[in-house]
Amino acid sequence: MYKIDLLMRQFRYEIESYKRMLHFYSEENILFKKRLSDFLNASDTNNNEFMEQVEYFHTYLLKEDEYIGFLQSELSDQETLLFQPADTDSAKEILNNQLKLRKELQFVEDDFHKLTFDLNNYMSSFFSTGLASSNYHFM
Repeated sequence: MYKIDLLMRQFRYEIESYKRMLHFYSEENILFKKRLSDFLNASDTNNNEFMEQVEYFHTYLLKEDEYIGFLQSELSDQETLLFQPADTDSAKEILNNQLKLRKELQFVEDDFHKLTFDLNNYMSSFFSTGLASSNYHFM
């Protein structure tokens, strides 16, 4: 049982770390949407290509918010299991859940970094040339 207790403690630590990470991503998404709004206000809204790109990023950010909310709920469910007494069978279920969460959170992390790069790249290229270059399509 000692190993199971240590494993549950490790998973609780991971869950806390993941919750902080998702909170950070959620806050960053708020800032991205604000930047996108500022970007829209400072730009030519008659340019269809530009509007498509802005709409793409806005929709992407909204989907990220939904996925973050889903994962926060999943983490909460896992955390509930982690604070209940565990035997070998329940520890296996918790382990499987934890492995699934790790994969999902790795995906979110990779996706977040790609979004950050793409959004920053698009904005800086747009303002440096005055036009949206065809090299920066992310849809």
